[in-house]
Amino acid sequence: MRSALANGARGYIIKDEQWGIGRQGIRKVLTRGAVLDPKLTARVIQWVEEDHLQYPARLKPVDIHILSLVAEGFTNKEIGTTLNLSENIIKIHINTIVENLGAKNLVEAAVIAYRQGII
Repeated sequence: MRSALANGARGYIIKDEQWGIGRQGIRKVLTRGAVLDPKLTARVIQWVEEDHLQYPARLKPVDIHILSLVAEGFTNKEIGTTLNLSENIIKIHINTIVENLGAKNLVEAAVIAYRQGII
């Protein structure tokens, strides 16, 4: 469960829950809500207190904008033109983004950002 939540899961329901509760939870998650089985709340709070969950990296607004453009398929040159920045500055931002998100490359960084709700 901890891994699922750290990787962007928006809900967690125990298998033995009543079907009605499960359906309500699924509906809530589908409408961008979040669901956590009450039996698990204490455990999640403990993890947060112990800082075991990985929180989204702190990215500057320009980094988030760059990631959004990457996700739309823009090249570094196109991003630079759109933001009125040089291609070299875009590359510096991209290296920072990849590093801050703990990714291996830009594609993985975009996936991480999407899963964490950053973009």
